[in-house]
Amino acid sequence: MIPLGLSGLAGTLAVTLAPYRIWFIAITVIMLAVAHLLVWQQKNSSEKTKKLLWISTIVSLTMLIFTLFSQGL
Repeated sequence: MIPLGLSGLAGTLAVTLAPYRIWFIAITVIMLAVAHLLVWQQKNSSEKTKKLLWISTIVSLTMLIFTLFSQGL
């Protein structure tokens, strides 16, 4: 019974937040750009941090491309 309630909540949130999708995309791109700037300006940033940042960038861009293609843009 609980999984049905959670899926209903997720569906409701998806429909409710759909008009703000472009804002979420813009915020994501800006935050990734700031993260890349901060990491590459540090002289002693670890390789693990750089790898994690690139993985999150690739995952985010993959989701963004999928979203845009599914909308037909």
